[in-house]
Amino acid sequence: MTKMSRQTDTQPDRFLFIDGLRGVASMMVVFFHMALVLSDAVKSWFPAWLEILFSRGRLGVDVFFVLSGFVIAYSIRNGAHTFQYLGKYALRRSIRLDPPLWAAILLEILVIQVSLYFYPDLGTKIPTLREVLVNFTYLQEMLHVRNVVDAFWSLTYEVQFYFISVAFLVVVRLLRRWDARIPWSKVFAYSMMTVAYAYSIAIYHELVPTPMRGIFLERWFQFFLGVMVLAVVQRKLGLRVFVLAWTICLASTLVAAPSGYRLESSLCSLIVSALILWVGYTGRMASLLRDNVSQFLGRISYSLYLVHLIIGWRFAALMKRLAGNELSVITGISVFVGSVAVSVFAAWLMYRMLEAPSLRLARKIKLPRDSD
Repeated sequence: MTKMSRQTDTQPDRFLFIDGLRGVASMMVVFFHMALVLSDAVKSWFPAWLEILFSRGRLGVDVFFVLSGFVIAYSIRNGAHTFQYLGKYALRRSIRLDPPLWAAILLEILVIQVSLYFYPDLGTKIPTLREVLVNFTYLQEMLHVRNVVDAFWSLTYEVQFYFISVAFLVVVRLLRRWDARIPWSKVFAYSMMTVAYAYSIAIYHELVPTPMRGIFLERWFQFFLGVMVLAVVQRKLGLRVFVLAWTICLASTLVAAPSGYRLESSLCSLIVSALILWVGYTGRMASLLRDNVSQFLGRISYSLYLVHLIIGWRFAALMKRLAGNELSVITGISVFVGSVAVSVFAAWLMYRMLEAPSLRLARKIKLPRDSD
C-alpha cells in the first residue's frame, strides 16, 4: 500500500500541512501590507531585494484560493447533495463566516471615528449604510461598491466558490435520474468543469472579457486547481488528467497572461497546487508545517486576514506620524515587528471571542451524508 493510499484510507479530520500553509499565506498578506505602509518611511535604507520579497506577499490571497478548493472539496465529498444540503451548508458557512466579518466591519467604523477624533486632518471616509450592508453580504465587487476594508475583496470570490460548488453537485445529483444508457450526469459534470476551467483561465488572462466584475469565474481556475489536487490525492482523478489541465493553465500563463500581478498570481497558483499534490502523494500531509506556530497562524488566519489592516496598518501609520516621515533602521524594524504583533494579537482575540464560538455553533448543523 502506498503512502498516498494509507493517508486516503484514514480520512483525517485535519490536514496539518493545509492548516499550516493557510497560516503562511495569512502572514504573507500581513507582511505585504505592513511593508507597504512603511515603504515611504524606510526607503532610504530598506534593501531592494527585501522590498521585492515582501511585495510578493500579496500572492498569499492566491494561495488561499487554491487551498479553499482543496478544503471545500474535501468537506463536501460525502454529502447527500440535495437542496436541503445546499440550504444547511449555506447556513453553516454563514454562521462560520459572517459574525467575524460583521464585527470587523463595525470595528473598522469605530477605528475610523476614533482616528478622526484625534486627527481630523486624515479625512478618512466613513462607510455609508449601503456600503456596510453590501459588504455584510459579500456583494461589493459584483455591485461595484467600495470595500469597507480593502482586503475584503477576496471574500466575494470565496463565498461564491462555496455556494457554486455545492449547487453544481446538487444539479449533478438531479441529473442522475436520467442516467440509463447514457450517463447524462457525468457528461454534464465533466463538460461544465472543463468549460468553466478553460473559460476562467481565458478571463483571467484577458483573452475574453469577463461577463460581470466580481463573478466567481474570474478566479475559478485557482479554486479548481485545489479541487483537482484533492481528487488526485484521493485517487478519484487520474494524475495524467491533472497534469494536462495544469499544463494548459501554465501554457496560457506563459503565452497570454498580462505581465505583473496576473502573471505572478497564475504561476503562484500552479506552484502551490503542484506543492500540495507532491505533499499528498508522498504522505506528508500530517508531517510538514505541523509546528505550533504554523498551526496557530492557520487557526487564526481568517481573523488575521480580517483585522490586520484595521489594527496593524493603523498602528504602523500612527507610529510613522509620531516618529516622523523617515524612520531609522531600529525604529523601522521595531514598528514593522510591532504592527505584525498587534495584528496577530488582535486576530487571536477575535478568534477566541467570536470566530471559535461561531465555528462551534456552525458545526452543530449536521449536513446530510450520502448513504451510497
